[in-house]
Amino acid sequence: MPNTDTKDIISLVFEEAERVGSVVSEKYTFDQQDNQNIIKCKLTVKDFEAIGIGTSKISAKRDACYQVIDKLKSVKKFKVSGINLEDLKDNPCRILSYLASQSKKPSPVYTFEEKDSQIHTTVSFSGLSKTAVHSSKKQSKNLAAKRLLDALGVFGDDQ
Repeated sequence: MPNTDTKDIISLVFEEAERVGSVVSEKYTFDQQDNQNIIKCKLTVKDFEAIGIGTSKISAKRDACYQVIDKLKSVKKFKVSGINLEDLKDNPCRILSYLASQSKKPSPVYTFEEKDSQIHTTVSFSGLSKTAVHSSKKQSKNLAAKRLLDALGVFGDDQ
């Protein structure tokens, strides 16, 4: 993660988005409160979203950028060390469980729902949730876990 003390926060967000293979999406809304313009910036990077508030577009954008960087920093704490990912690449549920034990976080929670002969699996871990659909419960569970690992950046460039 880049050092937030030496670079402009907006530049850092764009660099981090590029590093994780994403783009930064910005959406602004304008309100007026007590005769003062209030601007909200909704910033999205990969699976992270933040809403910054300010009296100008740049101040709202900076506020949102600080929030996104904080979220990205919390995700970067999940490093997989001590295991061979190549051996486990076909078992994303096991990698997710390993991350939970390594980081002393609660275990991932899987919920299953059957709709139209398809299994909808949602996995939640560390404040993130991902859903997958498959005809097989096992495949649906593995796909949801893989999507969550991707969102956490486990299989990123620095592995």
